[in-house]
Amino acid sequence: MKGKHLTLCFFAIFMLSTQGVFPCTGIFLKSEKNEYVLARTMEWGTFNLDSKLAIIPRGVSMIGETPDGKTGKQWTSRYGAVGISLANAPILGEGINEKGLSMGVFYFPGYASYKPFDKSEAAKGISVLQLGTYLLTQFSTVDEVKKGLSEIVIVPMIWESINSVPPVHWRIADKSGKVIVLEIINNGEVKVYDSEIGIITNSPTYDWQLTNLRNYVNLHSVPASDKEVMGVLKLSPFGVGSGFLGIPGDFTPPSRFVRATAYCATAPALSDAYKLMSQAFVILDNFNIPIGSVYPYHKAPDLPSSTQWTSVSDVTNIEFYYTTYFNRQIRKLDLKAIDFGKVKLQVIPLDRVEKQNIEEITIHANQ
Repeated sequence: MKGKHLTLCFFAIFMLSTQGVFPCTGIFLKSEKNEYVLARTMEWGTFNLDSKLAIIPRGVSMIGETPDGKTGKQWTSRYGAVGISLANAPILGEGINEKGLSMGVFYFPGYASYKPFDKSEAAKGISVLQLGTYLLTQFSTVDEVKKGLSEIVIVPMIWESINSVPPVHWRIADKSGKVIVLEIINNGEVKVYDSEIGIITNSPTYDWQLTNLRNYVNLHSVPASDKEVMGVLKLSPFGVGSGFLGIPGDFTPPSRFVRATAYCATAPALSDAYKLMSQAFVILDNFNIPIGSVYPYHKAPDLPSSTQWTSVSDVTNIEFYYTTYFNRQIRKLDLKAIDFGKVKLQVIPLDRVEKQNIEEITIHANQ
């Protein structure tokens, strides 16, 4: 693929506004064998993202975008990667590379604040939504990512149709189980948080989300015990789940952060990554947005008001799984089976047919 040239254009991808509904939730699970999976939902309430399955080989030449249209940072993909694109382009909203580095883009309105573009730094410039693709095609570990951030300038691209820059932050993890959250605030202040829990939602900032967890130290998977009130009244819980009384159930980012942390903290340490993958999809079912639940009555625009897709990245075995709103069948890509030196740069539909894959059970009379 050397010699191929790819200019990453985002104008058609992000005709968005900061008022759009984008309540994505990311979780992190570890097995008894120290295997790791990262999973997330993708919601975008403004329009159908028209996401595709993207395959990026080694040896692809790429160019960073800058607001004045001049050439930004130039690089060639060192590693092949797969993931799910934002719209019909090889721009990854979530993905994993052949070395097990995982990256996800999450909405971050009201807090993302980028350094104003400086023409003198154009040669190091990579636009906001190019960053994920750059990281996956250039680095193999979280430590390499941390060092590599000093070699680039993240450029705020303003789209004329909306007069806005996509406000996002990133979760990045590797095969060793290291996870970081990257946020850019206060006109370009780069914050890199080492994340032991690997949970991410949206706004506010990651450190605020961790502090907010202190409001829920009482949550526990063990049911509450009987209690006496004022020495005269004995109260018993109605049933299972009473240890989670008080857990926030709404769709706001802080509430989803708390729930995701609670569910992952109480999940059993399973024996292998395959079981973790299955567990991750079940946990994230609790974060699916039903159509219409975040819009005025009878005003929901169908798919954009719901969870459009869900993915799981097994960074240990270097496998990528996903489901969609249209088809809950789990699909898998084994990156070890892809020859990234020969495969073509491509995007393909997430669903062959936008219809649930239903297995019909036949009952015979003699059974």
